[in-house]
Amino acid sequence: MNYRVGQILFLISQSNNVIPVQVIEEISKTSLAGKELTYNIVFPNEERTISDVKKVKGKLFTSRDDVKKYMFDNTKNAINQLIANADKLCKEVFHIEVETSKKDNINDDIESAIEQIETGNIQSEDINTVVKNMQQNNNNDKIIVDIGNGVKARMAVSEYEKLGV
Repeated sequence: MNYRVGQILFLISQSNNVIPVQVIEEISKTSLAGKELTYNIVFPNEERTISDVKKVKGKLFTSRDDVKKYMFDNTKNAINQLIANADKLCKEVFHIEVETSKKDNINDDIESAIEQIETGNIQSEDINTVVKNMQQNNNNDKIIVDIGNGVKARMAVSEYEKLGV
């Protein structure tokens, strides 16, 4: 990756802190093995620690937006994995497959609508259509059943009524 002297980078450390650092030096080295380009950065601590970018433990980003996207994606993936693990456990232990409803996709709809608004890819009159579609997806023919041990399952009302409970 190429940086410029004076540029601010954002480091996500191993402890998931976001630390701004500044590129203070570009080092070009030519040897028999070839050319190498590296950069020194300075940390915002009292000692103003200087380090080679190649020796920094963590992940460097050139913009705040890239940091946000990376962190949101990681968070979303972690949540999806937790839910998938719960679904698998529910199926293995209780022999009930948790049904995915359109309600589960409402956050994707909201994220998509926000992205369209931010990028200008949606007109204001279209916003009402998006909202109406999300409301239609939010139907009430499902109930949440507490299976126990903190596990809940979504179930169609018609399936619940068949159980005769």
